Amino acid sequence: MVLSFFVLPLLFLAGILIFILAEVFRRAETFYVLESGVAKEYKLLSTYRKFAEFSKIQNMEVNQSFLENILGIGTIHLDTAGTDEREVSFRGARDPYKIEQIIREKMKTI
Repeated sequence: MVLSFFVLPLLFLAGILIFILAEVFRRAETFYVLESGVAKEYKLLSTYRKFAEFSKIQNMEVNQSFLENILGIGTIHLDTAGTDEREVSFRGARDPYKIEQIIREKMKTI
């Protein structure tokens, strides 16, 4: 009983810490829908940027788990011509179906 008194608060604090770290990593990613394509930028300890031109996008996939649907976030995967891997993935994007619609409209104009 005494042991559970110390363990439960530690588990609660570990859960809070994991939630805070996950949010920091999610906010480190920025997504851009530009005139010529889409880009994903990650800035935390290091910085990198991925870019995919609208003319090279072959496939777009939107995923939302049950929890993501409740939170209003989701993942958008963009596959491009010439590669077997996903070029750009927007994870934790707010309103992913609206972003998908914007990208599709931009793709029509090119």
